[in-house]
Amino acid sequence: MRDRARAAVNYVAPYGDGDNWRRHQLAEFLQERSARKQEAAASQDLVIEPRNQVTLFDELLFKILILLPAQSLFRLQFVCKKWFEIINSSIFIRCHAQQSETVLICRKLTLSEENTKSYFHFMDLDCGGNRFMESSSMELSDILASCDGLILVRFGKYKKLMIMNPTTRSQVVLPEEKKCGIIYNSFGIAYSNEAKTYSVVHLYFDKFGRTGCEILCICRRKWKSIEAPPFELVRGMTEIPVTVGESLYWMDRPSSYYLKMSLHDEKFVCREFPVSRTAYWDKLMEMEGRQLGFVNHAEIDVLQVWILMDEGGLMKEKWVKMYSLNLGMDVTFYMPICSTRNGKEMVIEGPDHKMYVYNFERGEMKLVHSRNDDEAWGGWVQKHHIPHRDTLVSCHVR
Repeated sequence: MRDRARAAVNYVAPYGDGDNWRRHQLAEFLQERSARKQEAAASQDLVIEPRNQVTLFDELLFKILILLPAQSLFRLQFVCKKWFEIINSSIFIRCHAQQSETVLICRKLTLSEENTKSYFHFMDLDCGGNRFMESSSMELSDILASCDGLILVRFGKYKKLMIMNPTTRSQVVLPEEKKCGIIYNSFGIAYSNEAKTYSVVHLYFDKFGRTGCEILCICRRKWKSIEAPPFELVRGMTEIPVTVGESLYWMDRPSSYYLKMSLHDEKFVCREFPVSRTAYWDKLMEMEGRQLGFVNHAEIDVLQVWILMDEGGLMKEKWVKMYSLNLGMDVTFYMPICSTRNGKEMVIEGPDHKMYVYNFERGEMKLVHSRNDDEAWGGWVQKHHIPHRDTLVSCHVR
């Protein structure tokens, strides 16, 4: 066991052309989708007797529809007026978003070799399968952040910002952010309870070490500057912030602290982790009950999962150790990516670029994806993908 663990730690992923691999997967996906459409058309021809229309109680219909993926709901809303009213109600959209499963969305769009279209690339965390969704624009490029099914993307020749829902294609082009002299940008999205809509947060610093932060409430269409943390607190930040409720959290890789910024008061605060960080791969993530989680490499074969409990106010927040996972192998280079199934499971990537899902209740870890010779990520999945939820949330929520 130790020999295999040592070999996994010493494994170095070969550099490959990830774009070519994604295009190959996209071509297979399009062929399979075309075949399914032909089968569906053929089966419709076999229907002879009309079915009697059955009236369902609204409550039962609500419970059935909420279990369906957002893509299916987007089509089913046009079945009848009743379904349209249910699916587009604010309570349904909110409840569906809360229970929707987490997937990983690739930060780069995939271009098709068969047509002139571009596609969003998703990885299913239940089975590790790949799924593609056609983009509404060829000009989309990098995905910068995701929250509640909305993504922040660059588009066009001048790399403007747009916030959109890939499923519903609801989108809003944003005013230009500060760009002059900037060498580091970090973007996050969070929902503001006061404004009843989403806000985009832009944290940055320039080549002289000057930091800045600006916030854009989507409905107000104007960037607002706020006081930014000092350069010493942000210079090592390389990841997209984690959104939990109205707050965003940044982690500096080599340090023992994290930053929090709440849309409620628009102020940054610096907080220490519950334990000393022992590995580069320690991770902040959203966990069960929409709470902040921290995964720590406590020992060579043990991962600890901490939850930040809110007992009423910033000064009453308390870290609680929820799980201690003894995996029976060297986990030094195993990277936690995100939680799924509303915090009941955690996705982990190994140094061999295999994807695992750990179930907290059963204490079991299963392999969901293993890279083959044709699949060239060119590095860690963590670097190419971000957690995302498929929802019906609109950019124009009020």
